[in-house]
Amino acid sequence: MLVICLYSTEKVLVQLNLTLVGKSDLYSDIYLRAVFRLNNNHYVLKALQRAGLLDLVQLSEPDCEESYHDMIREHKKAYLQRCVEQFCPSA
Repeated sequence: MLVICLYSTEKVLVQLNLTLVGKSDLYSDIYLRAVFRLNNNHYVLKALQRAGLLDLVQLSEPDCEESYHDMIREHKKAYLQRCVEQFCPSA
């Protein structure tokens, strides 16, 4: 039963991420895309932590938390790069 629960949870998280990426692609501005993804990935990670589900997910996907942190760092980098381009064009 635990295996089915872990598989289902992992599948839901993968589908959620794919949906969020698809929704973010509706933004033509890379900045807005990065902010949307950053906000949603951060929310999902914090929700998993608050609910105590992260430990459960990590039983089947040990790198889950690090993957979310990697995505968050990537989106922050894209956001900051766009800010530099927008507000400091000579940089």
